[in-house]
Amino acid sequence: VFFYRIFSAELLGFGPFKLAQEGDIRKVYRQMRIAAQDEPNLEQLQVLAERLESSLLIAGTVTSVTDTVRGGRNTPLLAVTVRMIDGQTGEELVTTFHRRDGEEYRSLMQFGVVHSMSELAKLVSQEVIEKWKTNGELRCIQ
Repeated sequence: VFFYRIFSAELLGFGPFKLAQEGDIRKVYRQMRIAAQDEPNLEQLQVLAERLESSLLIAGTVTSVTDTVRGGRNTPLLAVTVRMIDGQTGEELVTTFHRRDGEEYRSLMQFGVVHSMSELAKLVSQEVIEKWKTNGELRCIQ
């Protein structure tokens, strides 16, 4: 949930996107009797997109999350898979796997090391969105 919320905020900050509200998504899931952990099938995706008035859906999975102590400091690790899905066809337009460790942001004199999971999630979100922008995938949702 924390990654979803941070990713949504970063996506909104990146461009003029209209995002469905979390409560609206949960309401449609309840109406369709889809458990939060279940992956909707094609028909359910189409209904979800129609009810939310959205042509694209973004789904993701946090595949790994750890917070270890190295040298007396917390060092988070986060790996996610984020997918952009056509709401009408259910076709996956983009699938991005991204994995980062807080130590990867180390610079001279220990500056830049990320010690919190929320900060790491923000950076991972920004990097995924930037990758989509660089590869031209965001053109279809602007």
